[in-house]
Amino acid sequence: MAPGGCLLLALLLLAGTAQGQHWSHGWYPGGKRDLSAPQAIPAWSPWLVPSRGRKSRYDPPAKSKASRLKVPPPVDPAELYVVTERYRQHRLVLSALRSIFRSEVVQRKREAQRDAEDSAALSEEHRLLMAWNDAENARQRARREERIR
Repeated sequence: MAPGGCLLLALLLLAGTAQGQHWSHGWYPGGKRDLSAPQAIPAWSPWLVPSRGRKSRYDPPAKSKASRLKVPPPVDPAELYVVTERYRQHRLVLSALRSIFRSEVVQRKREAQRDAEDSAALSEEHRLLMAWNDAENARQRARREERIR
């Protein structure tokens, strides 16, 4: 084997065992990077503020757009009528639903107040019945004690 062939064979064997990855971007030559090395931080990351921002409303327009006139899109009268009519109906339906909901809320509130008043009356009646029960129990106890004596 020729000395150049041995050299080529040695290079092929060494290239196969290299710990790297080849990156090539377009016509520009890439390079090898070590896969075990820590990855570099990308050019833009969340903690870095981008150097280019959006134009503010006070910045002048670009030269290519300086002579451009902004014209609103044309409006079809028939379509506008249909849309406004549907929107009017939509508002009517929503206002009806809101009034129904309001009346239900007021009715529930009144029922809760009535229940609270009824519960006050019921608790008073319960207290009177318990007092009568205690008095009756005391009377029966006294009667039994008289029998035993």
